[in-house]
Amino acid sequence: ADAHVLFAKVNTSKRSIGALLMDQAFFCGPGNIYRAEILFKAGVHPNILGRDLGRERFDRVWYHTVDLLQRGFVQGSILTVDPAEAAALGNPRLR
Repeated sequence: ADAHVLFAKVNTSKRSIGALLMDQAFFCGPGNIYRAEILFKAGVHPNILGRDLGRERFDRVWYHTVDLLQRGFVQGSILTVDPAEAAALGNPRLR
């Protein structure tokens, strides 16, 4: 996937980034669980319109999308808690 091409599409959209993450014509792979976690980790409200997102927030969304989907693929499971977060919460086996 090409982040520059995707940003050009997102940057002209009147739809929310939350809706765009669920649209396979924009982001391939994330479902609702990933959508929520991606936006939380990126610090982006799901109702922000694509055209209002800007490059910095888009890059954070892109980074967490790639990171979470790759980690889930490698582990064979949806993982939304980083090992460091789990340890900080007192449960190092937390997924």
